[in-house]
Amino acid sequence: VVSTQSTGEREKEEAQKREQEERDRMIALSISEDNKAAMVKDEDQNKKETKATLDQSNIRDWKFSELRDCINTSCDMELLEVAREEFHRRLKAYHGWKQKNQERRTK
Repeated sequence: VVSTQSTGEREKEEAQKREQEERDRMIALSISEDNKAAMVKDEDQNKKETKATLDQSNIRDWKFSELRDCINTSCDMELLEVAREEFHRRLKAYHGWKQKNQERRTK
């Protein structure tokens, strides 16, 4: 009789353990899905903020050091492209200024 009770109790404990593990797994999945949704929302928000930043503070007003740091550290492809375009625009303007001044000096 004792072995029957212990076997029954063991089976009951194992069933409870399995149920608890299943509940834990479901909670973990739910949390994981919530985190993924939050991450996607954060990504979208960051993209919107970057666009707003580009619109609000014109990148042409940035100092060269800010532009350089942006190019070297940013992971946002849109921001990188805009920063590189601005850098090349400034470089072209500098070369034009330099050429003009060299012509003036030689005269």
